[in-house]
Amino acid sequence: MPWTFNLSSLTEGERDLAVFGQLSFSGSYATGGDSGSFVIGGNTIGWPDWRPGASALHAALPPIAAQVALDGGYTATVAPAASGSASFKIKIVDPATHSELAAAAYPAALTGAGALHTLALRYRKNL
Repeated sequence: MPWTFNLSSLTEGERDLAVFGQLSFSGSYATGGDSGSFVIGGNTIGWPDWRPGASALHAALPPIAAQVALDGGYTATVAPAASGSASFKIKIVDPATHSELAAAAYPAALTGAGALHTLALRYRKNL
């Protein structure tokens, strides 16, 4: 997958669940945004059952809020791609052209050593 989200923090609130972690990019960007994968400690994961005994509704819905921070002046947004908590794409805007990144290999500012990109997501919980 073109991006990987390495989950480092999961915080459960009364009505929502917040996750935070580091993004890394590899390969080529696809017009319209790229799908990716989620990992904890290097292992690809499916989302945990946040409320054991409750329905799986929370795992079937995309995040209700997202914040992406990228190095190199790039900005990004999260766009739903399908149903599911991990079914979204990250669309990246090129700071030089102020338009979506072209379909090509990711720029060095996004893939280079020392690049720090973060993603924070918030999901609604079953109540």
